[in-house]
Amino acid sequence: MNEVVEAAVAGASLAAGAAIWLLAGYLIQRFAFRNPEPTYAIVFATSLSASMLLFSFVALLTFHIRYNNSGADNGLVHTVR
Repeated sequence: MNEVVEAAVAGASLAAGAAIWLLAGYLIQRFAFRNPEPTYAIVFATSLSASMLLFSFVALLTFHIRYNNSGADNGLVHTVR
């Protein structure tokens, strides 16, 4: 019975995440682009592109912090001779 509860919680979490993801796309269309009637395809595309843009910003920020800190170790493996 414990596995059933865990699966139900995981499914509910996934559904809530998808709903929030689509709601963000809808709100971007309604208020940022001032689209009075966005279709489901436009909302899906907006959510997908916003996710990709956010992922790109996080990846660039991570790269910048990891490799461009002056005076800090850059994370590369150094060979000791």
